[in-house]
Amino acid sequence: MMVRVSRFPLAGLLERKVNTYFGKSINKEDKSIRNSQWISVLEPLSVSSIIKLKWRDQYDGDYQYKKKATPFSFAALKTIYFDLRNKKVADTEGANGDDFITQWIEQVFEEAKQVSVDNKYTDEAIPYKQSVSIIGFNSSRFDQALFSKYLHNDKWTIQSFIGSYGQGKQIVVEHKQTKQQINFIDAMNYTQPTDLASFAKDFGNKDNNSKGLFPYEGITYDNYNQELIKSQPFPIKAFDSMLKNKTMSDDDYLLQLSDAKNYTTRWDNLQLHNELDTQIMIQPLDNLINLFYQYNVDMLSFMSLAANANAIKYAIAYKTIGIIKSQDITYRTNKSIVRQTIM
Repeated sequence: MMVRVSRFPLAGLLERKVNTYFGKSINKEDKSIRNSQWISVLEPLSVSSIIKLKWRDQYDGDYQYKKKATPFSFAALKTIYFDLRNKKVADTEGANGDDFITQWIEQVFEEAKQVSVDNKYTDEAIPYKQSVSIIGFNSSRFDQALFSKYLHNDKWTIQSFIGSYGQGKQIVVEHKQTKQQINFIDAMNYTQPTDLASFAKDFGNKDNNSKGLFPYEGITYDNYNQELIKSQPFPIKAFDSMLKNKTMSDDDYLLQLSDAKNYTTRWDNLQLHNELDTQIMIQPLDNLINLFYQYNVDMLSFMSLAANANAIKYAIAYKTIGIIKSQDITYRTNKSIVRQTIM
């Protein structure tokens, strides 16, 4: 099973003003002024993941699970979502409550238990123990820096970290009590540089849903609650992007107004946007995995597109010279996968 998170754990991010000086003092009269200034930091706003499981009759009628046809059988899709409103109250006075990222990781570990069960071989005599893959998009260069600090506490710890802090190729985290392992990887490891919308379009099906738009640049750490609790739609100016130097067209805004009728508050709009951000990754990732599987290569066993391409090269060579016959090897075709996103 794969857990997919929109842009890894973080589906949304908030800018928090810091305006702190550091470095060498440059003003004799005011020692607080230094040669470097820390203007702002990004804080997580929300996170969403979608989990792909083997379909079971017990899921029928349960709104948490959506039945999806696959080339081999039926799968169950389950979405989990957390945001800043989910902060737990501390059990004892003076203690800190769990933040929503910690709650999200805890829930991912819980979902990974069923993923591990689904991934086992039909023949129980064949041993199976493998970490569950948590797949983000462009997460190694962006979200990872924001959620890495949550991957080590009294409940779980980092077992393996491959790559640099600025760009981790793979992070394996183990639960201290259950010994369940989850493996954070980036879908960008297996494709050329692109954006999420293009990734979904290029590797998905024609009917793959658009992730839509959300005015992140207009939401800050200081105003997020006041803005998101409102029931009226965002004004068209809220969708102006200074980063991309783009504005929203009148036609696109009319679609936004139509969609806004389905939301009680803007928080609902945020949640749906985050969930779509992860759902559109399902089909492209499935297609990529099946593409490599045609050559008997397990994409997730490698950490880069180059490594997978190298494995395909040798698979073709072995088949050509007859070292390995396809009928000599049995492959599993009914894997469950877990895939994952902070804002």
